[in-house]
Amino acid sequence: MATGLTGKRIATVLLVLLALVPTSLSYAQNLEGKETKIQKFIELAERAMDKTETLINITYANTTAMDIITDAGLDDEFSDNVTLFDQAAQNVTNAQERLDVGDLEGAIANVTYALEVFRDVFKAIHFILCNSDLSKGELIDAQGLIQAMKRALERIERLEEIEGLPEDALLLLEEARLYLNVTAAIEWLQLGLVNQTAHNLTDANKLIADAHKTLKNAAAEMNTNRIRAHLRVMTNFRERLGSQVDKLEEGQAKQDLLTDLGIAGDLISQANGLLDGGEYSQALEKLQDAGALLDDVEQGLKAQRQAEKGKD
Repeated sequence: MATGLTGKRIATVLLVLLALVPTSLSYAQNLEGKETKIQKFIELAERAMDKTETLINITYANTTAMDIITDAGLDDEFSDNVTLFDQAAQNVTNAQERLDVGDLEGAIANVTYALEVFRDVFKAIHFILCNSDLSKGELIDAQGLIQAMKRALERIERLEEIEGLPEDALLLLEEARLYLNVTAAIEWLQLGLVNQTAHNLTDANKLIADAHKTLKNAAAEMNTNRIRAHLRVMTNFRERLGSQVDKLEEGQAKQDLLTDLGIAGDLISQANGLLDGGEYSQALEKLQDAGALLDDVEQGLKAQRQAEKGKD
């Protein structure tokens, strides 16, 4: 099985990553709280992460490349770059978590840092590989495949540790694990079945990616359900207050309370529209503003009742 990344293709991917970072930084800084756009930014970082991880796995699996790295005394530098990559991969996860709770600044900070690291790591490994003759497409060696399988298994374990992992994602991970039977892979490789073993690794990585996507979709749905429940509470609270305000004596105080109820109703409607558009944090902000206004109405209602009661 050929490495699939010639020097020319590596250079092309590197140029893409180099171009993405400054563009993405400017893009992130002008998001103005748009969750859907930040989500696309995170997906962009995930694609960069996948390309970088593929290069790392291919390098690990390539005997010639690893020999060159070791002979040049760059094995520690290579390991350091892999460590940086693993840390940045966690930043991508952190970015998604921050976005899910409405922390837009935290999401942007994490994903921007991750993309910068992916660029630097890719560039560093590319520099090493450019000094080796990968254009001949050396076969991935057995030890490299086993290492790549173990890394995939580690990814599965990290995902399985997530609390509340959806059943669909768990099933995908279980299926991926079936493709990553290291004992069976060693036996296959001893029989010379390199391509078949590499194909299993590819299938496993696709399933892991699908599981990660399922997890993200579930988190988004959970956010939506939570905010919709809050929206229903605010709507019912406003309706109850409205029916009580209607019973007050006519006058300026009643009109002021009705005006505030109208503004709160508009805020709730805006929150509903923002929620439909996936703008979770903005929807929450509108509901918080509506809640504060309704609290004021409730206090004003009590005061007006006391005033009317004092007239009797």
